[in-house]
Amino acid sequence: QAAIPLGAGSHGGPGAVLMAASKRKWSPGDVASTSLSRRIRGKTPQLKATSHLSRPLEVTLAARALATGDAGSPSQDESTTLPCREEQHSQLLSHLSSAIRKKGSKKVLYVSGMPGTGKTASVLRVVSCLRKTSRKFVFVHVNAMCLGKPMAVYGEIWRQLRGAGVTAKGRISCLAAAREVEHFFLHRQERDPVVLLLIDEVDCLATRSQAILYRIFSLITLPQPQLAMVTISNNIDLPERLLPKVCTRLGFDRVDFRSYTRDQIHDILRRRLESHQALDVFKNDALKYCAARVAGHSGDVRKALQLCRRALELCCERTSSNTKLQVGVDSLRAADEDLLQGNPGVFAIRHISIKARLFLLSFLLEMRERQAEQVHATHVTQRFLKLSMALALAQQAVIASNPLNQQDEARELMERLEACTLLKRHYVSTDEDCLKLRQGPFLSLASLELDDLSVALHISETEPFLLELLANQ
Repeated sequence: QAAIPLGAGSHGGPGAVLMAASKRKWSPGDVASTSLSRRIRGKTPQLKATSHLSRPLEVTLAARALATGDAGSPSQDESTTLPCREEQHSQLLSHLSSAIRKKGSKKVLYVSGMPGTGKTASVLRVVSCLRKTSRKFVFVHVNAMCLGKPMAVYGEIWRQLRGAGVTAKGRISCLAAAREVEHFFLHRQERDPVVLLLIDEVDCLATRSQAILYRIFSLITLPQPQLAMVTISNNIDLPERLLPKVCTRLGFDRVDFRSYTRDQIHDILRRRLESHQALDVFKNDALKYCAARVAGHSGDVRKALQLCRRALELCCERTSSNTKLQVGVDSLRAADEDLLQGNPGVFAIRHISIKARLFLLSFLLEMRERQAEQVHATHVTQRFLKLSMALALAQQAVIASNPLNQQDEARELMERLEACTLLKRHYVSTDEDCLKLRQGPFLSLASLELDDLSVALHISETEPFLLELLANQ
């Protein structure tokens, strides 16, 4: 979800506490190390305490407790286990410690789960733990969403290997980097340290031919690569959707991160606030409401933290400095509406054409009907053409007689919505029974959740015909 800047308030008032607390020096590395999806969902910096304002301590401690630097964690010790993720931590630690001890693994460790479920944080904590207890290894962490193109993954791997001092120095092209990376893993020696390769958002490497995924995964099939590979994805079934030439040569060990439940989110919020002596700032009913609201939609604990932070800010603005601050359910409800209105995706939907909104509605109907994470563009286009005809009849407008023109219009709308980061195209198979559809493209949401898309269309739509369709959802 969109980040809402903290600190909106009068000078010297409670809102200024959050503004002063959230300031920190920016460095160019911040953007490169943070994926686009997480910047959109509202990743916020660590806070600095202030002591000279009217209500510094309780507000600052609560804001620190709710910072989303490490989802779900009340502790600053990176080697500890995330709350409610003890089983997954144990699985990750078992696989990776065994892989390092055996000088590599012939299986890809596939970590899957919805956004905000602690996947990346858990893996990084296990790596931190292994650095303290295991023999030397080289850690390479690539976030595929930060790459300009899928082929750039080789250049990033080569750059980090070069930084670790295990390859020759010098800058090379993407194609040359691919050859050098393969040559590097083909000629490893027994005495060489194990390379632990983590590829986050591995879905972004999927292309129409899947050639890049095939070459990357093939590294572990080399005779002695001294390689342990971990991939992180939001899709639980990506291995099954790979082409046969990719999946038949590989073995996968899986660690699944299920969405946080209401009780787990409530427990995480309480632990965070307790660890900063700020539990009294929130009413328990407010924490329960927040947990139920987020668990009922996405289970993304980062959204719960962001929702509480915004509610804290709104409560500061509405509470006088001589009154005890306590965030209630009303502040949570106001924050929920405020965050949705401030989402750049919702703003974009308000200003796109009625045809583009009709295409999004077609996508929404297909997703709801199929109960899937992504749908084939052909299905969405077919529904869009039917709805376009129905809308033209409802408006008593002229219906386009050339279906080819309508197909071109649908493709153009698809490209525009992708450029607005409302939709995202993939080229991996989801339909095993229909070989014609294996090559994609498949459509999924980019910066909104499905329920938020529905609400955004409700807010933005003025056409009675489309409002009637939305009302039936």
